[in-house]
Amino acid sequence: MFAVTDVMAVGALAAFREEGVRVPEDVSLAGFDDVPLVRELSPALATVALPLAGTGQRGDGARAA
Repeated sequence: MFAVTDVMAVGALAAFREEGVRVPEDVSLAGFDDVPLVRELSPALATVALPLAGTGQRGDGARAA
């Protein structure tokens, strides 16, 4: 399962636990944002980090319109 944000993934992890679904044995779970909170989870949450500082820039360093 891929959650749109890491916070949503944490909620999904809690819901899975309540239902007895084991992560990652029964289902894979990943989030998006790479927020510091996910580093403290057990099991560890797979997350996608997006380099926000470079988002919106072109390769030549000029800002996109």
